[in-house]
Amino acid sequence: MKKIPYSGMRSSIGQYVRMASRINPVHMSTEVCARGLKTFCEQRRMTLTPLLMKVIADAALEYPLMRALLARDALGRKRIYIPEGVSIAVAVEKEYRGEVFVMTPVVFSVERKPLATISAELEDLARRPFQTMPDISARRLLNVLPAFLQYAVMRCISQSAPLAERFFGSIGISNIGKYGITQFAPVWVNTVVFGVGGIFDKPVVDNGQVVVAPVLHLSLSFNHSVIDGACAGRMLAAVRRRIEDQSYHHFT
Repeated sequence: MKKIPYSGMRSSIGQYVRMASRINPVHMSTEVCARGLKTFCEQRRMTLTPLLMKVIADAALEYPLMRALLARDALGRKRIYIPEGVSIAVAVEKEYRGEVFVMTPVVFSVERKPLATISAELEDLARRPFQTMPDISARRLLNVLPAFLQYAVMRCISQSAPLAERFFGSIGISNIGKYGITQFAPVWVNTVVFGVGGIFDKPVVDNGQVVVAPVLHLSLSFNHSVIDGACAGRMLAAVRRRIEDQSYHHFT
């Protein structure tokens, strides 16, 4: 039987998931007609993720709780903080010392940056080796700690609004649709995290006619301690509406 070491990196990921699973996550999903979205990305030769990040950031300006951080003030009291900008943590797969794992670097001020800039940042993060990823020094220090200390450090970070935004972002997004996944519900420490499934051709009703169109599967996981279900539903509907109305051409 082959034995694989349980590395410090894998241990810290496990502690992150342990903490995220305590946040009381609830999930919902929707199907989005993605005809315009798919054409837009193909014409500009870009992936779906940067455009969705811009759409999500635009919706977060309408619904500030989308970017909420549940943290503690100087007296230890829980408070809901709303950062001025929209910082989105994005799942990026990396390989290090023969091990493949997912990191979640943060793209800051998504709402203010042009779409081309967001796309370039994501391409840079995808190309970078593990040793040059953002905040890698802090990550390496975390990885050498025992598991219980890894968890304690992450808890401390999550309880400070400025640190939580820096290391975890205010919104999360994970796109694994390219693997043929229909939908999934990621569990992160963010108040809101989007799971992006694949785009599949399906029969839909268009002007009273049944036609075949590309459909995007999009899920929303949210912290029910901060957001109620109806509010989360409006947030997801706002993202869907922006996609289907093709109200993203101004991002360029």
